[in-house]
Amino acid sequence: MKTDNLEYVEGLKKMLREWLNRGYVPYFATFTFYEIGGSEQHVAKIMKNEIERFFHLVTQRLIVRNATSPSHAWKSGLFIAAPDWPVRKLYRQTTRLIKPNDGEHFHALWLTPPVWLQRTNMPLDDYLSENQARFVRRPMSEAHIKPIVEDPEY
Repeated sequence: MKTDNLEYVEGLKKMLREWLNRGYVPYFATFTFYEIGGSEQHVAKIMKNEIERFFHLVTQRLIVRNATSPSHAWKSGLFIAAPDWPVRKLYRQTTRLIKPNDGEHFHALWLTPPVWLQRTNMPLDDYLSENQARFVRRPMSEAHIKPIVEDPEY
């Protein structure tokens, strides 16, 4: 099993290097949410659906008009998202913040195609920070996008 994981990681690193060499621009995204009621499975499903909706809206509106067409799929870039939870700290702050959904949120690696800058004349993070209301709705509270500028192979 350990060998399979190492092979998977090496294959993923190779694929990411190829995308970067083709001019795709890497971003790190964090998606946070308001409180979502229900079971853990229900919460995860709602979060996943909202992130997919967000990605679809951005790619449809700004990158490619028909992302479902196989000939245009590459224009959407690469988007890999995964859930994340806060790690327990040894020393807690005296004023404890209550986090929605037990602190569950999502992180994503987003490689945008070179055509992005040709269509918007601004980086993805700048565009989305100016247009949060256009793409973010409840139960998502925020989509925070930052460019990866240091050691993108890490």
